[in-house]
Amino acid sequence: MRGTAAVRESIERWEASGLLDASTAEGLHEELAAHAEQERLRFSRLLLAATAAVVLLIAAGTFTAWIWPGLGVGARCLLIGGVGLLLAVAGARLEQGARREVGCLLQTSGLLLVAIACGYSAEQWPNGSPAGQLAGGLALFTGIASFAYSVRRSVVMPAVTLLLGYVFLAVFAMRAFPEGSADILIWACDALFALEAVLLLASLASSRAPPWVGGAAGALVCIMPVLIVATVLGPLNGDGADTAWPLDAWLIGVTALLLWLRARMTAAGGQDRTPLALGLVVLIGVGLAFHTTLNAASAPPEVAALAVAGLGALALAFAVPRGERDVLVAGALALVVAAWYYATERGEAVSAFLALGFTAAVLFWVATRVGRGRQRTVAGGPSATT
Repeated sequence: MRGTAAVRESIERWEASGLLDASTAEGLHEELAAHAEQERLRFSRLLLAATAAVVLLIAAGTFTAWIWPGLGVGARCLLIGGVGLLLAVAGARLEQGARREVGCLLQTSGLLLVAIACGYSAEQWPNGSPAGQLAGGLALFTGIASFAYSVRRSVVMPAVTLLLGYVFLAVFAMRAFPEGSADILIWACDALFALEAVLLLASLASSRAPPWVGGAAGALVCIMPVLIVATVLGPLNGDGADTAWPLDAWLIGVTALLLWLRARMTAAGGQDRTPLALGLVVLIGVGLAFHTTLNAASAPPEVAALAVAGLGALALAFAVPRGERDVLVAGALALVVAAWYYATERGEAVSAFLALGFTAAVLFWVATRVGRGRQRTVAGGPSATT
């Protein structure tokens, strides 16, 4: 809504200055109103669909509690899996129309129910038995088939089915082998991740990348820290402190990837969606800075506060000349957190007062610098420096 109001004010300003005639301004206002209405309807559909999904789960739970005692395990699995399959098919059909959000939610719910049914079948058919292997194979086939189907017909669902693929892989490993090892499952997930990462990075580097690749790459970025923690704590027999450095490397890699994507989108003249992601990276970095300095490096509070403050300073140095609001907010928050933490740890020391005063002075100075680079650019033309 704030963006719509800003565009409306710009149109009125251009009309008042004579850049637009009355008919053109009226046409732009009508197009803006239609776009705002579409956005409102889209949000309403998403909210109602999410509410309907919750109500559907409650209804399913109520029905299941009523009919469940009279069913055998096999009938229960067929019931759960059948409902899941119906929801997935219905969602796939809805997604092809104007109700994309509803279709995606239905497909996700349905696929999860199929995975639950395959896993619950262990109550009757043990892991490693022929029926258990069949259930595991069905789960693996569902994961592969859902991804293969979505990449040809959807932009959003490939990312969802890519994440669900790890769930189906876990169900397959659990049901297909009599004594499945958790370590083997984690290594299998790591191998799947490495294969998917190579393929997606190759697609991102190509100028003909399909539209779903960006969302799928984002899903991989989200699953990677989970795999890092699971691998360190599981097969590598590490503890919580051992996860710090791999997670730091992950965050540095994500930051480099976002900056690379930003440079590509800027060169291509496309819409830049990286500032919000970079702001989230800064916030995640605050937690990792504390984890690394205090747990992995066993450093004193001064080092932890300095690391977080340095992260905030880097974010401000990046955001101020570019006018990146999301990164600017995250950087300022990092400085506040660093100052608050140091004041809490060293509240009685004179150095704490000096550090807090210095932080406040830096923030005030940054506030006076915001916008000056852009003003020089406007005043001096494109060649002016920031």
